[in-house]
Amino acid sequence: MKFVRYSIYSPVQRVLFALFMFGCCAVLSAETAKPNVLLIYTDDQGYADLSIYGAPQIQTPHIDALARSGVRLTSFYAAASVCTPSRASLLTGLYPPRTGLNGVVNEHATIGLDAESTTTIAEVLSSAGYATAAIGKWHLGHHPQFLPTRHGFDTFYGIPYSNDMEPYVFLRDEAVIENPYEQATLSRRVTDEAIRFIDASAGKPFFIYLAHPMPHKPLATTAAFTGRSQAGPYGDVVEELDFEVGRLLQHLNERGLRDNTIVVFTSDNGPWQPWNRVDYTAGGSAGMWRGQKSNQYEGGFRVPGIVSYPGVIPADRVLDGMLSQLDLFETLLAWCGIAEADIPSNDGHNMAEYFIGTAKKSPREHFFYYHYGKLCGLRHGDWKIMFPRKVKDDHWHAYGDDAAAATELFGDPDTVLPERLFNLQLDPGEANDVAADQIEVIQHLNAIATKVRADLGDNRLGIKGTGRGEPGRVAE
Repeated sequence: MKFVRYSIYSPVQRVLFALFMFGCCAVLSAETAKPNVLLIYTDDQGYADLSIYGAPQIQTPHIDALARSGVRLTSFYAAASVCTPSRASLLTGLYPPRTGLNGVVNEHATIGLDAESTTTIAEVLSSAGYATAAIGKWHLGHHPQFLPTRHGFDTFYGIPYSNDMEPYVFLRDEAVIENPYEQATLSRRVTDEAIRFIDASAGKPFFIYLAHPMPHKPLATTAAFTGRSQAGPYGDVVEELDFEVGRLLQHLNERGLRDNTIVVFTSDNGPWQPWNRVDYTAGGSAGMWRGQKSNQYEGGFRVPGIVSYPGVIPADRVLDGMLSQLDLFETLLAWCGIAEADIPSNDGHNMAEYFIGTAKKSPREHFFYYHYGKLCGLRHGDWKIMFPRKVKDDHWHAYGDDAAAATELFGDPDTVLPERLFNLQLDPGEANDVAADQIEVIQHLNAIATKVRADLGDNRLGIKGTGRGEPGRVAE
């Protein structure tokens, strides 16, 4: 990372860590082939939607086995609680305000991820000799200038936005090859394409960004998985995803590639749920964490995270330290032998030592909860402050669907919620506001927030921020 950070390490410790990573990179380049990277990204899958994360009625044996082969993360944050900004941040290592993509872009949008002002992990790896593919859902702008082939990917095979957005077009690179596509076969066909790309890339290291369109609604499965789970249509979709992950990992094993392939499994944000009820057959679960997709409670941002790198990451580890998908950018590039000086500026941390076990504490001290350009919250250690905001900021989809019913359920949409403080270790459900009893903590967190706003801005307060970026725009 080359932006301002608040490090828990002394300058001497940082120098020693840099020397350690330099040695690792030297060993990597001298003694082994560059590792392949398979980044599996699901859509709207909740923290507790895998059996290894506590799902009682969904069976995910293949993903569970993947977790046992590496590390399972329990405090892992998507950069946003909705699709587009999370995806932009994953690929660039930048908080949403730096990419200019602060909210969801739809099929009518004329903005997208700007290729001139941002650098994706695919661009860096492509320059280092990797074969690169984006497969599945993109959702960073559907106009040609925003598509994966303009962001370092050799090829794209998938859908340009969410599977509930029309027209239902399927693309190969920048050309429409199908309209409409079949929802039920999406999970299978993107896996087929990943397998094809692996075989076609023989002789080169590969980076595959496999962004499954499911389990975003509308939910659909092939006939073999319809009615298979004990959790209704949603569980069926997740169990089919698990099967497809297993099929892909089996192919890596059969090709003798698994031991030299870093595999990451995570989701873009918390689970979707019908706003006027809880129905775990229609959407996912955040488990003990409060909230869901699109709001600023833990359930909107905290997602499953699994990282497996045989022979490097010890097996069957569970890490509780704070991490973010922002950290994958720098960590993966370092593991792929990219020199620190060649890693673009980003908001992440290199988590290699923490994953391996030589560092006992995560280097990430803070996480900033941004939603549509507003700084809604900040976490430091076990403390999480939530800044004043309107009721509708937590339930904007509900007020958009049925304002009268949402008002009856949640109250006046313009009512301002007070500043609140939660201890996530003691209160994972964010039910007990202790702000009145922790004045010094509140003051400390607000001092950090002031610095963050000066850099990343805050739409709620009308602060632009010196580090904010702009999205790419279609020329008029």
